[in-house]
Amino acid sequence: MEECNAGRELTGNERVQCISKWFDMAEKEVHEYLLLMNMRYVEGLTNNDNADTDILNSEKAHIPYLEIPFVNPENEYFTKLNTSERANLILDAVKSALNNTQDRTRECYRALFTVHCIDNAIDFDGLFPLLNSEIVEIYKKNGKKPKLLEVYLKYHPDVKRESAGARASKMLKELLDKLNTELNKS
Repeated sequence: MEECNAGRELTGNERVQCISKWFDMAEKEVHEYLLLMNMRYVEGLTNNDNADTDILNSEKAHIPYLEIPFVNPENEYFTKLNTSERANLILDAVKSALNNTQDRTRECYRALFTVHCIDNAIDFDGLFPLLNSEIVEIYKKNGKKPKLLEVYLKYHPDVKRESAGARASKMLKELLDKLNTELNKS
């Protein structure tokens, strides 16, 4: 909101001051939280001053105007891929969602979904048969993953680069909506 009002991107210090003011947190805590925000696979985060305090579960870390934290249903299903019953249910739902796309765009959807799985740290080993194997292999080998825009342009080279990102996001959202519908059926 502040960036929009200023008409520019805030500097790191301005961002810290804004967050500190909005959430009534010390600037030191905000710096620590921003550093820890980009970590993945974190069981709990503790404040250096008090090892018993879990930063993510403290009241200061919650958005004041939301009572229930936002949950993304697709990601909730994917995080539980460990059980074979759940894995089969998810595989069937993804397969059905992909089959409900046009033949000429199916591979693009598959590649976009693969990037989505990597971006959201979804355990894609269980989904491997339905993912774009080229993207998965490159990611496993050297940690590189394409952006949605690059994937879209690979399958639609005649589209202008300026609109490719928006179209890729729209296609991924459509696929995730279909997937969500399939998961809700089961």
